[in-house]
Amino acid sequence: MRKVSITDFYVMKGMLFPTAALCLVIGIVMAFWMKTPAIAGVPLAMFIPYTVVMNQWAIDEKSGWGSFRLAMAETRNNLVNARYGEMVLYLVMAGVLGWLICVGVDWVMRAAGFPIDAFGSPGLNVSPLMVYLVISVSSALLIGLAIAVSMPLLAAFGGLKGIMLIPVFTMMASGMLLKGIFTVGKSIHFGDFAKSAFPLLAATQDGMLVLIMLIGSIFISLCLVVSWLVARRLYKVREF
Repeated sequence: MRKVSITDFYVMKGMLFPTAALCLVIGIVMAFWMKTPAIAGVPLAMFIPYTVVMNQWAIDEKSGWGSFRLAMAETRNNLVNARYGEMVLYLVMAGVLGWLICVGVDWVMRAAGFPIDAFGSPGLNVSPLMVYLVISVSSALLIGLAIAVSMPLLAAFGGLKGIMLIPVFTMMASGMLLKGIFTVGKSIHFGDFAKSAFPLLAATQDGMLVLIMLIGSIFISLCLVVSWLVARRLYKVREF
C-alpha cells in the first residue's frame, strides 16, 4: 500500500504542483475582483483532490498499468486502499490549505488598504476566520462526496470509460443528498435539536457552524467508507 502511494505521488507531482499554483492564482484574482478573501482558497480546495482522482485512474488506463500490476506483488485491494488513503489526505490538506490561503489573502488585502465586503448577513454574527473555515471545509466536503461517487465507477470501468458516467451519478447523488438534508433538518427542527443535544456548541453562531461542519465531516466519512467497500469489490472482479 505504501509503495502504491509513493508511486502515485511521483507520477502525479509533475501535474500536482502546477495545478495547485494555478488554483492559487485563480483564487487570489477572484478574491480581489469580488472584494472578499472568503473564496480565495476554494479553487485549490475543490480542484486538487478531484483532479488527482481523475488523473490517477486515467494514467493507469492509458499506460496499461492496471494489467501490468497484476503480475506484481501488490494486490488489487492494496491499490484501492492506497487510493482512498491518498484521497483522505488530499481532502484534509485541501481544506486546511484553503483556509490558510483565505487568511493570508485577508491579511494582504487589509495591509494594502483594499476594500473588503461585509461578511454574512446582518443577522449573522460570526468572525471572518470562521467564514473562511466554513467555506474551505464545505468545498472539501463537497468534493469528498463527488469522490465517493466517482471512485467505484473508476474502479469498475477505468479512467476513460468511468469518467463518462461520473457527471450523471454525481449530480444525482448531490441532488438526493441536498433533498435529504433539507427534509431531515426540517423534520427534526435542527436548531432546537442542536441546542438540546449539543448545548455548548449551539450556544453561539460560531459553535453552531462548527457543529454543522463536524456532522458534515462524519457523513462524508461514512460515504467514503461505503464507497471504499464497493470499489474494492468492483476492482476485484474487473477484467483487464
